[in-house]
Amino acid sequence: MLLSVDSRSYLFSKIKHKKYFSDNLPEILRKFLGEGSGPQEFITELLLEINSSKKIQTTYNFIKSDLHLLNLGFYSQIWKYLKLKEPNKVVIRFDGIGIDSCKNVEETRYNLNKILSKGRFIIFQSQFCKSFFQNEFGYLPRNVVINNGAKKLINKKIDLNNFKRINLRIPQDENYFVVAGRFTGRKRIKETIESFSKFNKYNLVVLSNIPDKEKIDNTRIKYIGIQKAILAREIIYHSKALVHMDSYDWCPNIVISALADNIPVICSNYGGTCEIVRDNGLIIKEFPEDLTANMDGVNFTKSSIFPENLLYDALYKINNLDSLKDNTENYSISKCAEKYIKTFQDNF
Repeated sequence: MLLSVDSRSYLFSKIKHKKYFSDNLPEILRKFLGEGSGPQEFITELLLEINSSKKIQTTYNFIKSDLHLLNLGFYSQIWKYLKLKEPNKVVIRFDGIGIDSCKNVEETRYNLNKILSKGRFIIFQSQFCKSFFQNEFGYLPRNVVINNGAKKLINKKIDLNNFKRINLRIPQDENYFVVAGRFTGRKRIKETIESFSKFNKYNLVVLSNIPDKEKIDNTRIKYIGIQKAILAREIIYHSKALVHMDSYDWCPNIVISALADNIPVICSNYGGTCEIVRDNGLIIKEFPEDLTANMDGVNFTKSSIFPENLLYDALYKINNLDSLKDNTENYSISKCAEKYIKTFQDNF
């Protein structure tokens, strides 16, 4: 089977295969190829794994391919206007819904439906994502749920040269937690920082683009901004846990990466994150168990009070955790690629 993908994804995966070229790419080219975009970073790693399996070949040529994987989080705008004779040869990877954070719900719904009409099969990142789609769109095409995967961290030592470059000192014997991601309301990074400041007991490293006016001056909190994935993973690997209190995330790559490195994750009990974490961390039960996966549920979480006391209890339990069962294989990119390959072979 010959599988086609977006030309930028194909090129990015080929460059990543040659590490020297990947490390020396100009910044403008990195941006063009989608470096830093969660959906694009994932798909390039997936392509590398699919290629290494030798069961499916990949190409950028949609015309010649047997099947096309359309990554809804990162795709060429030509797909908005492309009229297909064979929509059955297109699989859509659905990473997030989109209507949860847009200004015009009906316009976004209309545009999403136009893209979805290009294919007849959807791969959802999580059961939450699938349920949300069905509840909000009122229908469900042929589909499968496949959680994201990640490669294991090869270099597990903190690169001190990188730390000097960003003017940061984190002794490896110092216990600290990490909060990471874009500084948006949904991710509740601000609330997490405020809680740690009030506790004044645990150290927190912040991997986020926090505005200066939002930073709290506390010696236990260290702000180092958004960092490249490899450095962020090194920092998280040496932490006690990743604190990911996003209200309703779909299937965050940063959580998958932490779990692939056997680092526990603290998260809330609504959205896709908790179904991924399971017993590989602590799920804070702040929301009703029967909260529906739809906009009403999302809006409920947005207006909720941040669970400081529950977070404190979770931090205490994690800080006193002796060991964590090794479930890293469940989060590997190779296992994820096997599921993609099987889906392609069984359905097309």
